[in-house]
Amino acid sequence: THCISSAASDVYKRQVLLLLLLCVLCYLIIPSYSVYRTKVTGYPYLKVLSEQWTDSEVTVTLEQERFLSDGSALSPEDAASVWQIPLLFSTAGSTSQTAVVMAQKQQTFAIPVFSAAGCRPWVRINAGQNALVRVAHSPEMVGRLQEGITQVAPVDRAALLLDAYALAKAGRAPVEAVVEILRALQDESESIVWSAITGVLGCLLYTSPSPRDRQKS
Repeated sequence: THCISSAASDVYKRQVLLLLLLCVLCYLIIPSYSVYRTKVTGYPYLKVLSEQWTDSEVTVTLEQERFLSDGSALSPEDAASVWQIPLLFSTAGSTSQTAVVMAQKQQTFAIPVFSAAGCRPWVRINAGQNALVRVAHSPEMVGRLQEGITQVAPVDRAALLLDAYALAKAGRAPVEAVVEILRALQDESESIVWSAITGVLGCLLYTSPSPRDRQKS
């Protein structure tokens, strides 16, 4: 029994040391990578300024802005921040093979799109969560993504919901987008997406006023 306990203790110690090592590596590597790539701290969110759709292409103009989770007003310095953001785009049955770098405050992209039977062409910005960035897809984009939601990769379905919630919480996107995406995910079966769903629903329940609070108001 002593030998078993000792062996289990050694395994536990090794796991703790490994975890600490990973934390140290993340602390050392991630910030230096971020500075190298962007030269500024924090991370941005992207919003759609305009979009033009055809059956084979969407031309979209994006604007990047520093993301503050509490929705605080930006200082002039923050408002002028510009990151170099490597973006991938996905559509029905296809994902960009090479990232396109967004290096300007506003930038226009022409993205080939494909449609599957029963839904309009759609596009997912920042496919595969390639970049550390929030994306506020336009209402038109969200509607098209809803129609083809089963064709969107699980990680992108989860990110679509989490981005919508974070942006709505910060006052950067309508809360209706969160509701519409949740409705589209009602038949979800992937665990990664369900983790996002339960997390968002938990946050919504936590921040919603109780029946007693509503009666007081």
